[in-house]
Amino acid sequence: MDLTGKTLGPYQIDHEIGRGGMSIVYLATDQRNGEAVAFKVLLPSLVHDRAALHRFQQEGETGKQLRHPNIVQVFSAGEIEGYHFIAMDYIAGGTLADKLRNRVQPMSLEEVLPLAKQVATALDYAHERGILHRDIKPSNVLLGDRGRALISDFGVAKTLTADQTMVTMAGYAVGTPAYMSPEQARGDLEIDHRSDIYSFGVLVYTMLTGHLPHDASSQLALLRKILDDAPLDPHEINDNIPPGVSYVLLRVLAKNPQYRYPSAFAFIDALERGQTWVPTQAELDELSGMLKAITGSAATAATAPATPRRRRWRALVAITLLFMVAPGLI
Repeated sequence: MDLTGKTLGPYQIDHEIGRGGMSIVYLATDQRNGEAVAFKVLLPSLVHDRAALHRFQQEGETGKQLRHPNIVQVFSAGEIEGYHFIAMDYIAGGTLADKLRNRVQPMSLEEVLPLAKQVATALDYAHERGILHRDIKPSNVLLGDRGRALISDFGVAKTLTADQTMVTMAGYAVGTPAYMSPEQARGDLEIDHRSDIYSFGVLVYTMLTGHLPHDASSQLALLRKILDDAPLDPHEINDNIPPGVSYVLLRVLAKNPQYRYPSAFAFIDALERGQTWVPTQAELDELSGMLKAITGSAATAATAPATPRRRRWRALVAITLLFMVAPGLI
């Protein structure tokens, strides 16, 4: 599919600027006002894929609900001449993933904090409106001019219920494995905004260390580490990270959501204080317990009669196969 040079409704298509497994993004001009827009089009081969079409439509509908300087603005979404599209902000600076990929050394706190604060305010804004992102990662943070950071791709976002929890289909994990919270990796039926905060913690951890908190040779092994293992100590990876900041980066990755920070900006506030604060041995001992604590499905299993280990492995294998064979769902 190449729409270069075509006019669809008010949009004059200029040229392709990116593509993924589900869509192609073009630079286009909205002829009503002369503004440049990113014009995202679902691949025709996926129009009859109900899951892919739903995700694409979800991204457009959720994006139209959110108006924040650090969230990519969706101007319109729908179908024109058989093409499903999303017209949104054109951000020329690439993604945070591009920035990290081109670096030899990890980012410093002075570089990280201004970007992280913007992502935090956008996340808290979405959460206050009952919307979870569920896929916070570097490739979903766009970089604009003057150091502006914007969250993109609400394609797997979900709206919270009145009690601020989200119900998913049993056995399905949604998100990107390396940035998943333990409750996402388990496919828990109910998750809340603290799952996004965990993923945001992984994002900041990666910016400051140049490494993921859990490393493994396969998705199956990675999911098991997210569920069972404490993260690598950031200070051991990058000794420029102060002990207080290392503490904060570990606490936000607690297995039990109740031990994480209550909001994205509370996490950022703690990071800033961590530059000059040194945790006591008692606080470090308490943190060690937080990193091992479990909740939700895992906590129930821990108090129930013993379950054969192979049953847990079957669940992890099922989730891993979902990522491998159904990329359109995630």
